[in-house]
Amino acid sequence: MKTRGLATMILAGCLLAGAAGAQMTPEMHSAPKAGQAKTGMTADEMMTKCKAMMAEREGMMTHMKAMDATVDQLVAAMNAADRDHKVEAMSAVIGELVAQRKAMREMSGKMDGQMMKHMMEHMRSGTMASMADCPMMKEMTAAAPRAAADDHATHH
Repeated sequence: MKTRGLATMILAGCLLAGAAGAQMTPEMHSAPKAGQAKTGMTADEMMTKCKAMMAEREGMMTHMKAMDATVDQLVAAMNAADRDHKVEAMSAVIGELVAQRKAMREMSGKMDGQMMKHMMEHMRSGTMASMADCPMMKEMTAAAPRAAADDHATHH
């Protein structure tokens, strides 16, 4: 009885795998042409996308700095407010922080999706050089803290 159940599960798995393969488009089955990503992009087109992604990230960082400046102004006004206006000033700070948190969550979600798509395009290119040349990857690598050789013993 156990053998029959196992055989049924194996058969079902094979059928599912076959169905998944049948759902694939012809482009998914073909290999990329020399010097061209599976997505149909050349190295130059990929670098253009990398630069556009980097510019969008820089724009987001500029927007976040402006958001910080707004909160700084509201906090300064709150700290300077007299007793009669303190609660009103605190309310303004809290309201701004809540609005900014929602905006940042939206920006982050959008950027995460775009970044995943961008990284997948690099992976589909078939070369690690594509990802290594990406300005976003270079910045992330440079920003990552490097552990010193003698730090190994301290984290145990």
